[in-house]
Amino acid sequence: MHNLAILPIMRKKLILTLIATCAGSILLAKGPFVPTVGHLSELSHQYPLTDSLRSEWLFDSGKGSVVFTQFKGDVKIHYHKSHDEVVVLLQGEGTLTIDSVAERLRERSVYRIPKGIHHSATCSEGYVCKIYSVFSPKWDPKKPDRTFID
Repeated sequence: MHNLAILPIMRKKLILTLIATCAGSILLAKGPFVPTVGHLSELSHQYPLTDSLRSEWLFDSGKGSVVFTQFKGDVKIHYHKSHDEVVVLLQGEGTLTIDSVAERLRERSVYRIPKGIHHSATCSEGYVCKIYSVFSPKWDPKKPDRTFID
């Protein structure tokens, strides 16, 4: 498993967010000082998976962003030109391949994917994989930094 190296630009809120994910909840910032808690089941209901892949930007915190992603089957090989990514698997199982090294995806596992590194994922048959991704710098949901490799 890849070691989680906390990026220097992450702030305390993002670290607390990662801790909260281990319990299946996430702090959702409603304003500058009023966070609320959202649970995985509520997010799954609010953002139903209607295809094989769905990503939803949740919020920015400090110099990063949190994105909730659900997928079935395969997520093709891709990379992020400008963003480091920390992935927390909340539900499901499968395989995550980072820079040609395959790792078993297990619930509550944490993976760090530096910008520019090719990666892909496969969710095991019969599962829907649900993850939180913490991107640094902030993620622009209108211009996702995701380049797929043919």
